[in-house]
Amino acid sequence: AEELVGVPFEQMTGQHIDAVVVLTHPRSRNVVSSVLALCVTRGESVRRPERCLLQRPDGTPRYVVDVASPVSGSDGEVSGAVVVLQDATEGFEHDRELHHRAAHDPLTGLTNRFEFERVLTECLNGYRYIERPATLLLIDLDRFKEVNDRGGHAAGDEMLRRVARELTSVVRESDTVARIGGDEFAILLTQFDPTRRAEQIGARLLRAIAELTVTWDGARYNVGASVGAASLGPHIEDVAGWVEAADRACYDAKRAGRGQMRVGT
Repeated sequence: AEELVGVPFEQMTGQHIDAVVVLTHPRSRNVVSSVLALCVTRGESVRRPERCLLQRPDGTPRYVVDVASPVSGSDGEVSGAVVVLQDATEGFEHDRELHHRAAHDPLTGLTNRFEFERVLTECLNGYRYIERPATLLLIDLDRFKEVNDRGGHAAGDEMLRRVARELTSVVRESDTVARIGGDEFAILLTQFDPTRRAEQIGARLLRAIAELTVTWDGARYNVGASVGAASLGPHIEDVAGWVEAADRACYDAKRAGRGQMRVGT
């Protein structure tokens, strides 16, 4: 118990359990309700349905599952409770790793197509309720086939990883960067005025990718990019329509000479 909670027994003695065992929700980090209180009130065992984060004095993360069971006196009345904490850190980290693998591209570490479509759907639903603005950028690399043909797939993979880092560097943490195809990437911009930000972000990433050089087996490789953007609006009925609008804009950018950005309507 001392090792799990991270507090010597002498310091626990005489304190209320809620002052020693502080549990928070693993995502919101809000303090959760006490199973002890529910157990005493109901007079029955209470098990929390999900793992919680145990706040330890040294700050190291521990995830636990807690259950409280009532102790009854000779008169049948609840006179106390036994609270059991089970260390679930290993299982939680394993589940989180599995979720990360399912939602991310293994080569670049970016969000994968499946997860990105889920994020787009969630964003579109939010727009329908409170008109939260969002803009989708589709990025298609130019001359990437030449890198694969001349340098092989290893050189191509390194180029994709470098491009992913450049894309991530020009956005905020609240934005989503994804690899949705072989040499196709996407960025979802949200909050504030994403339409205006899209033009700024587009110009920065076009410049960054154009200046990017990968050296592989003594040879130097460069690529470019074409970018298409589409913002949410009354004309966007579903995710497919949103992606299609951005894709048309990207095609217009390529047709205009590549290395450019176009905004769809």
